[in-house]
Amino acid sequence: MLLFAWYTLWVRGLRWRDVGLHKPSSWLMTVLSAACVAVIIVGAFIWIILPLATRLTGKPIDFSAFNAMHGNFPLVVRQLIPTWVFAGGAEEMVFRAYLMNRLTDLFGKTSVGWASALFISSVIFGAAHTYQGITGMLNSGAIGFLLGSFYLISKRNLWPAMICHALVDTTFFAIVYLGLDTKLFT
Repeated sequence: MLLFAWYTLWVRGLRWRDVGLHKPSSWLMTVLSAACVAVIIVGAFIWIILPLATRLTGKPIDFSAFNAMHGNFPLVVRQLIPTWVFAGGAEEMVFRAYLMNRLTDLFGKTSVGWASALFISSVIFGAAHTYQGITGMLNSGAIGFLLGSFYLISKRNLWPAMICHALVDTTFFAIVYLGLDTKLFT
């Protein structure tokens, strides 16, 4: 998907910088704001989003893909860099920078167009997480909505959302490593 996005940007004469991958005015403020939003997203996930999604579906989220991380520090560390690159980086490039901008080409670069792009890209982002079951898909869609909102609030600079996504995933890995997922997510 990333290669397709890259190709279609190239065909249009655009670069990743044109859709948000440009240097922030302050790296310190970018990292601090990403960390604050990551705390909000993790809190919303634990106390609002996941309980609501579980109630709606009647099924727990399926985190079985992460079971091997329980107490396995070397595995967690080995998974962090690919997760930062592919989830924090590539997913944000595809779902926020590329897809949201392409959708506004269809719906218009108005507030309604951006809201439509945010909603549709969040639904597609949720659907991309089928391995977590229906509850995980709803959960991921909601988190995608929050990350997309952060992208828009950040004036479509992709770095805050990328760093935030990486921090959310890192926090999740820590929760799984410590075995807290069985207490918090069931």
